[in-house]
Amino acid sequence: MRGLLLTTLLLSTGLCSAKKMQMAIESVILSADLIVIGEIKSDGVGSYVFGIQETLYGDSSLQTVRVQKWKEWTCDSRGFEIRKGQRLVLLLGKGKAGYYPVNDSTGEIPLRQDTVPSGNGFYEVLPHAAHIKEFGEAVRALRMCCHITETNNDFGFFYKWAWECSPEQRSARTSKNELTAWLFERMERREKK
Repeated sequence: MRGLLLTTLLLSTGLCSAKKMQMAIESVILSADLIVIGEIKSDGVGSYVFGIQETLYGDSSLQTVRVQKWKEWTCDSRGFEIRKGQRLVLLLGKGKAGYYPVNDSTGEIPLRQDTVPSGNGFYEVLPHAAHIKEFGEAVRALRMCCHITETNNDFGFFYKWAWECSPEQRSARTSKNELTAWLFERMERREKK
């Protein structure tokens, strides 16, 4: 009986302190197959249709995509309602069932006017809110200058990458965009570990 009580106590404590395994935004950017800005055209059961206004990375011929909804839970919720007309930045992976937001809420970011907020749901994603132009430039710079060489397929986190741009080219890009500088700095810190 004590064993059952102890097991129940340990399991309930573990569940109460559950936390989302959040990928860093640079990991999400580099893991995404498609990064787009646009709006929800229609909401359905298990998915929604998303109209693409701008492609930051991926197949630029796509005008709409069907996006699989991720299941919200205690430690990861949307913080906004899926509705027609909702503008989003989507960082999408492509699976057998279609497109899905990479790392759930991290890959499904609501726009506020033309601004990408620093926080999304329970988590801080960026160091500051960024205009979509600044965010787009940072995404393009990171995708142009870096690529994943090895991944852990269990979670999709990347562990090794290679720079495509020289330190001088990276410096030129970071001097023009504060968010690009922040992303590159984080990548360079990871490189030193």
